[in-house]
Amino acid sequence: MYHLKTNDMTVEELIKKLQKENPKAKVIVTSSNFELNHANIELTSVWSSKTGREEIRTFRDAFDGDTYDTKVWFTIDGKKPIVQLG
Repeated sequence: MYHLKTNDMTVEELIKKLQKENPKAKVIVTSSNFELNHANIELTSVWSSKTGREEIRTFRDAFDGDTYDTKVWFTIDGKKPIVQLG
């Protein structure tokens, strides 16, 4: 088992990485559903958009109150092609 870091990865790069894997392996993602407590579930959707955009947003940690900035993506009002897995 290993962790594939995917920051700023393109579809082309992802395809090359996945081609090295077992073609019969199941594709899973971490659920964002609160009730599922971030359980790993089967990949259910692939969305594609030609109008993606990114922003740096500030978030507040719910446990210690610290703030941090992170890049977030939106599927509208932009000019970058994106693919979203869910």
